[in-house]
Amino acid sequence: MEFDVINQKLFEALTKVVKNDSYLLEHAINEPTISHRLAVYLESEFPGFNVDCEYDGNIDAKDGKSTFTFSKRQQKILG
Repeated sequence: MEFDVINQKLFEALTKVVKNDSYLLEHAINEPTISHRLAVYLESEFPGFNVDCEYDGNIDAKDGKSTFTFSKRQQKILG
């Protein structure tokens, strides 16, 4: 699968979280709840894959955390 296709599918899943579950983000509901919703949308974008929302950070990052970087276009759409 091409990078652009994967990137678009990830973006679509994140957009669905913002659109359909914004109340979780607005009220700072705990991270496992939000990650579960993202996992649901990722599984719909990537049929045949199981998404485990027990994320434990990026072991290659110096601080043990990873981040998402959005393009200006993505930031505008996400608001």
